[in-house]
Formats: sequence, C-alpha cells, structure tokens
Amino acid sequence: RYNLRWDYLQTYAQRINDIAVIAAGFRHMDAGSIPATDANGVGRGYFRPRSYIWEAGWGQYIQDLSDSEKDVTLGAAFRYAHSDLVAHGDVFAGDVGMQTFHYAAYLPWRFGAVIQNFGKGPRYDFKRERLPMRGRLGAAVEPTKFWVVSLDGIVPLSDEPSAALGTEITLDAGENARAFLRAGLDS
Repeated sequence: RYNLRWDYLQTYAQRINDIAVIAAGFRHMDAGSIPATDANGVGRGYFRPRSYIWEAGWGQYIQDLSDSEKDVTLGAAFRYAHSDLVAHGDVFAGDVGMQTFHYAAYLPWRFGAVIQNFGKGPRYDFKRERLPMRGRLGAAVEPTKFWVVSLDGIVPLSDEPSAALGTEITLDAGENARAFLRAGLDS
C-alpha cells in the first residue's frame, strides 16, 4: 500500500531568566511511497514526498521601553526547511516582531508589527523561488473586560495589501467554563 502518511511535531520552550524565553521546534511530514507515472501514465517506479522544518526562536520583555503603564516585547524566529516532493528544495527564513500593551489606558490597547518570511527561498531546476515575505501591523482595543476589537493590516511583498477586522466577546458559561463569540471581516 502506498497511502501511508504521518505528520510529526515537537516543540519546546524554556524561560532563560525573568524577561526572556527561547524555543525550538521540529516538524516532519511523510506521505509514504507513491507510484510515479509520466505524462502518458507509464509507471516510473515510486517516489516519497516528505519535508521537515527545524525552528528556533527567542522572545524578550524590553525593560528600557516598559514602565508601569505599558509592556514592550521583541522576538525573532529562524527556520530551516527541507522539502522532497518531486524535486529537492531548502529554505532559510526568519521572522522578527515587536508588541506593546498599554494596560493602564482608559481603553487598554495593544499594537504589534512583524516582518515574516525574510530569507532565502527554495531552489528548483536552477531557479530560486521567492519566499512570500510580508509585513503585518495589528492593533486591538478592549472596550470592556470581556470584549476585544482588532484590526490587522497585511502588506505582502509581491501582492496587494489587505486588512482584517475582528471582534471577540467572552461569556462566562459556568464556574470553570467560558464561551467565546467571534466575528470578523477580511478584505
């Protein structure tokens, strides 16, 4: 049989002091052996699509930019991905971002910014592919303790910008249970 498929994910995070955390992860996908055929349907043996990703990350609370009314955090993640579909490809990519949370404001709010997928894309047939690099900005406000409204802006390097608006209401459904109502619009 050739329909065996398995996925594997392992992650680990460790606080290294009062203000910083490091993390690592490994993802693996294996679709098993699949019959290979040419354009005429003639069997050409078997191939085995699979891929894996190694990841490492760091996040830190920035004390010099934080005070009694706000928190500022900064983080970065880096990954190496290898793909064996029909051809082989290797990717080296990263993300970097920051977030601030103003919890003492009249309406508590958050703001975040990130650059995703910067790095070196896979190379297939002597041509290097581009990674889907993009910038993202996001903001959220809490009109009440149980209601959050958020707005995200996405600016891809090779596509049109888009935006998303969302809201979430938290309902207490019992002593140890909560329910969440969510709605959103995506451009």
